[in-house]
Amino acid sequence: MPPVSPIAAEQGCDPFEVSVPLLLKQLPKIILKRQHPVVWAKIHQHDQDLFRPSSRYQVIVPDPPLHDYVFPPPDLRFTRLGHYREYEPRPHRAPRRKPHEARSVLPHSLKPVKQLSLFSGRVLRQLLQVDK
Repeated sequence: MPPVSPIAAEQGCDPFEVSVPLLLKQLPKIILKRQHPVVWAKIHQHDQDLFRPSSRYQVIVPDPPLHDYVFPPPDLRFTRLGHYREYEPRPHRAPRRKPHEARSVLPHSLKPVKQLSLFSGRVLRQLLQVDK
């Protein structure tokens, strides 16, 4: 970020009156010429339109004298201990199942599957008895 505050202080204006987009646009040229941004702003303030009236509201606040401030006592603690609530964790509950998700008797991997075979049922029964 370009040094906006020193440029504004040199010109005696508010930092919000310095056009940052114009200053950023010119910053590479300033660096190449090895010039200081404050010196460059002083030289080119009129031809570059670097300073514009600020459109923000000017806040005017009183500047009270230092003796009107009340400072905290030196033994005042600025941090406090945390107060965390002690609690018992909830007991673990099994997830509730919807009625249509009732457990089947057999798991999915053991469900009976209709077996297609080239043999008839009688021949298959005989083959199964021989294997035993």
